[in-house]
Amino acid sequence: MLMLDPKGKLENVSDAFFHAFSGNRVFIADIPAGSGAAILAVLTTLAELRKQERIPRNPLTVVILAGELSEFARDYANSMLGKVKKDLADQAISIEFHLRAWDALDKFSTSSLVREMTLHSQDAAARMVILANFSGFLNSSTNWNKAKTQFEEIFRYSTDEIFSTAIWVEPDKNNVTNDKGFFSRVTTWFRSSIQGFLGKGRNSEELSFACSATKVKHPLKDHEFRSSLTVLRFDLPKVGGAE
Repeated sequence: MLMLDPKGKLENVSDAFFHAFSGNRVFIADIPAGSGAAILAVLTTLAELRKQERIPRNPLTVVILAGELSEFARDYANSMLGKVKKDLADQAISIEFHLRAWDALDKFSTSSLVREMTLHSQDAAARMVILANFSGFLNSSTNWNKAKTQFEEIFRYSTDEIFSTAIWVEPDKNNVTNDKGFFSRVTTWFRSSIQGFLGKGRNSEELSFACSATKVKHPLKDHEFRSSLTVLRFDLPKVGGAE
């Protein structure tokens, strides 16, 4: 749903993905990666669209840096990406997958992550940061206040002369979408902390989240269930190299 946008609610988000994947090499930082669900959904959707001849099948290299605190989750993500590697290759998509431990509350862990982001994104035609299912952990004011400085460093070092964007995905819940919800907190933070860049990127007034829902066929049972999400896109300004 994130890339396909069946209800026409996430146009600027799906556009960001197809813009990023239009080059021959793209870098994606998946944080927190969890068990790899977000990046797997993106890559397998891209492969299926190519298989169905909906988008061009030009050679594409996707360089992925997955940051995740849980060793168990990192191992599972590595295993799952290994299982889809051949299917991706059949659609002219090659992946370079890098895993590392990352603590969103720790500045040293984040500095190490940023160094690897800089290293692995060299020669990329586009950069993307994907953040997914983080609101449960960050809705705590204590955790958010510690983590937001880490996001500032990640976003600041993700600016470049190339197309660079961040996509933040959360469940469509009241504590995410209401006036005092998580995404309201995130947009306020972005406007106040990255305001020096906003004149070069998307207008701050355009910074708003979008929600979408659709019915999905259960893979194992004969019924459908509702799937919904809320997405916020940040276009990081083009500057003469990372700050």
